[in-house]
Amino acid sequence: MIGQQRHCSIQASPSGDHQRIKLKQEAVFSLSTIEKQQLLAPKDSASFAQRDSQASQLIEDLRRLDPSVSEMFALKSEAVADAPLRLLRPRTFPVNADRHCINQDDEREKAMAVASMDIIYKCARLIVVVLEDIWIDKSEEDVLRDLIDMYRKKALLDLTTKPELSRIATGLLWKIFSARWFSRAWCGHELHVSNNQVFLIRIKGEDAVGGRIVRITAEFLHDLSTIEADFVSWVADSDEFMSMKAIYNSRRARFNKLIYARLSRQPGPLIQSQDNAKMPSYMRIFAETFSLKSSITSDKLAIALNISQCGLYLKGSAKTNSECCELFTLLALAVGDSTALSSSGDKMRGDGNKLSWIQWPRPGDIVEPFLTGALHRRLDSIPGCNVEKLKMDTFGFGKFERST
Repeated sequence: MIGQQRHCSIQASPSGDHQRIKLKQEAVFSLSTIEKQQLLAPKDSASFAQRDSQASQLIEDLRRLDPSVSEMFALKSEAVADAPLRLLRPRTFPVNADRHCINQDDEREKAMAVASMDIIYKCARLIVVVLEDIWIDKSEEDVLRDLIDMYRKKALLDLTTKPELSRIATGLLWKIFSARWFSRAWCGHELHVSNNQVFLIRIKGEDAVGGRIVRITAEFLHDLSTIEADFVSWVADSDEFMSMKAIYNSRRARFNKLIYARLSRQPGPLIQSQDNAKMPSYMRIFAETFSLKSSITSDKLAIALNISQCGLYLKGSAKTNSECCELFTLLALAVGDSTALSSSGDKMRGDGNKLSWIQWPRPGDIVEPFLTGALHRRLDSIPGCNVEKLKMDTFGFGKFERST
């Protein structure tokens, strides 16, 4: 519902700094070890220590499955401790921007930095997302001002006398979700773990550059999205937006799902204790993350690890989807995720380009049980065998690609 003060706000801000800023070397500074510890210190140290202990046990369980795979993982706490934390010195308060604050030529630093991003997102006062590939025109700016004015006056959103507002608001909504940020794997990462996001969109002025921006909170965008059907119902030609909805509705649905989970304060997937019979699907996290875009394949695996909150990070390298799928499937098995045995997609390619026993998870492979709150049965015990025995235990019968 548009108008909740805690969830919705929007304002236009004057800004003439849309040109790319060249940062001087002295604009970036590194935090000392003590400063970093103070900034990233967990609120619940006891819970953090317990999770670290569970992560250590996970590496041991993974070693039983495949020693070579276990060597590619390390404790996340080690990455957070060893990764340098650099910030920019703007006019107001320090800012972390990965393009400038991470040494892009150092693969080890990049791996540790990516593994630490969820901790940084959680500790950040505000996550700023710049939708640099879209513009808002004057009519769309006016509609946004009308909506926020209704909120300030605590007026009801009466669309019966505002058909043009409905048409422009509908087009604006789909324009926002057409921004490529909503198709990126990092989008889900930021929305999963951070608590406060704001979107910056440029307003097209009379000149070609434009000198202002509009700021929209994630909560306001969520509220605007939830009443999209009300807007469309008052649009004379609703077919005008059908093609845009067909293309971008999956982005909107994913965004709303993540924002709703945060507003409902639902906890993210965590390593479950050994006596817990239910757990979330790690393979669903993997499948959803790898359905999105990223210029670096290993980044997707790092994001999936962060979202799962398993307490580990990838210190080795995984350059292909097959390698990432094999690593994450074995990790899911070590945790006790039963859905790791239900994948029936394409078989992965192992050493020597040979077909592996591991298969890619398809959307229909993992059905979220409603009665258990999307939690799945945990394996009664971690498979007490190695990968070679698991290969021998997997057979194909006709069209049935997998036996679980």
